[in-house]
Amino acid sequence: MRFISLLVVLMTLGCYRADRRHTPVDFYRLADSLTAARLIVLDTTDGFFEALRPLDMALQLAKPAQSLPDVRKAYRLALQKDVLTLSVKQAEKLHRAAQLSRDRVVAMHRSFWIKPDFVVIEGTFYGNNVWFTRENCIVLPLNALNEWPEEHIARIITHEMYHIWSRRHVDARAPLFKLLGFEPLNKPLVLPPALNNNLLTNPDAVDVQWFMTAQTPQGQTAALVPLLIGRDAVGSLSFMQAVSLRWHPVDTLTGKVAATGYDLSELPAAQAQLGSNTDYVIHPEELLADHFMMLVWGEAPANDPKSKQLMQQVRSSLLALAAGAQ
Repeated sequence: MRFISLLVVLMTLGCYRADRRHTPVDFYRLADSLTAARLIVLDTTDGFFEALRPLDMALQLAKPAQSLPDVRKAYRLALQKDVLTLSVKQAEKLHRAAQLSRDRVVAMHRSFWIKPDFVVIEGTFYGNNVWFTRENCIVLPLNALNEWPEEHIARIITHEMYHIWSRRHVDARAPLFKLLGFEPLNKPLVLPPALNNNLLTNPDAVDVQWFMTAQTPQGQTAALVPLLIGRDAVGSLSFMQAVSLRWHPVDTLTGKVAATGYDLSELPAAQAQLGSNTDYVIHPEELLADHFMMLVWGEAPANDPKSKQLMQQVRSSLLALAAGAQ
């Protein structure tokens, strides 16, 4: 999910209704509202819908979960109603942005571009400017398409393309996450009830079984897991206003998570491991997606040794993985 930051298209059965003049099938597909309604609730890989807590859905729907007889069903139906079919002009703009992104991604390595399906939404749930992926789909809010310059749209397409690539290369996550200081947690997280109820799920990083070892404000060395925590303020706060990132100590032997977490600003040792190339640090998957975007677009790393080292390590590792997959 990017804050600024599914899929079988059955063309042979006549289910693809978008204007083919603006959806060249060689490097992407543009779903009309009927196709998009199927794709946005299709998830066979990440377990996103199963991971959602009632508070997560309630914040997105802006309705108390207890007011809905079946909140999961209501959530899926509401998602389907949020999808849109683009005008010709909008489709042309998206096409140009997709072309910009594809050309740059392929220049790094052709295997990094995996033909996506674009699904455009009103943006009712997470709010304006929030993109995410679902299986092979890049889901973008209408306001971004209408208001952003094409190059900016292309850059976020690149970020989201990393998530699609990562979903196809799950085994690559552990070595790539390790570059950022993260290790896999081999025990399921055991959350205190209040924390479990308020846990929010990133659709691009459903798996939160990753920890970093760093010093706490108390001077102790601890395993820390970054979690998105929501405030139960349905109706008074938007989703993005209600969410915060907290780093919680976790027992790596039992998976037990401490009830009290820390803001990243309280953890200078963790900050040092993450470098300064991006402030989008809610999950190692998002950190890598931003590094990938920077590499593809030729952005220089931050001017400190750790950030420069990270950028070079991510580049070398990604290219080695791409070469090995040929």
